[in-house]
Amino acid sequence: NSYLPSITDFPLYRSIVSGLNEGAGWDTGLARIYYTLGQDFLYTDPFLNVIFVDNHDLVRFMTSVGEDPAKFKLGIVLLLTTRGIPQIYYGTEIMKMGGANDPDKRRLFPGGWAHHEISAFTEEGRKKLGEKRNLPIPEVFELIKKLSEWRRDKEVIHTGALTHFIPENNVYVYFRHNEDETVMVILNGDDSSKEINTTRFNEFLDGYETGYDIISEQVIELRYTIHLNPYQVYVIEL
Repeated sequence: NSYLPSITDFPLYRSIVSGLNEGAGWDTGLARIYYTLGQDFLYTDPFLNVIFVDNHDLVRFMTSVGEDPAKFKLGIVLLLTTRGIPQIYYGTEIMKMGGANDPDKRRLFPGGWAHHEISAFTEEGRKKLGEKRNLPIPEVFELIKKLSEWRRDKEVIHTGALTHFIPENNVYVYFRHNEDETVMVILNGDDSSKEINTTRFNEFLDGYETGYDIISEQVIELRYTIHLNPYQVYVIEL
């Protein structure tokens, strides 16, 4: 007994990075994340684990996923909806890149000093930075902001149970639920479109015909099938 109430969850971190950088298989791709979370019985309370996709000692997440914005966004959605306490390293919200060696992973945040030409602390600055780097920086910033604000008062995301289904065709589906609320998360970890049959999830979807996707702010039809574009994600309130 280590007597530690929580840990920094490096096994989950490694599974996220590896899973987004390899093809789908029985225990590869998003299935790697599924099997890692399946070992949660080893922890005193996995919901107290600090979870992350990068930090001050690691390669920046945008670099880890090969500078692929779609994989980056999928990882962020997973981080903010699975069990555990998410930690977001400064600069992740503007898709900062950098290798494992200093100073790459600890470079200054744009706008922190008077001589900086662009300030990522402002909406206009983030737009300019995105145009300069040809990256959807404003979109990613708003995604992190939206999900962070949404989850702030969502007890179901903080302490609700996590029930997940083994990924099929690199599509990972899990539910966060308690007595009052249920949230369905769908992650397509593949670079091709998918159709998922929702009858597989009837134990949670029975009685629901539609749900509300937090990200797109659209009503999603839940009967029969759901279409997923490459690397598409849904966070659906039932």
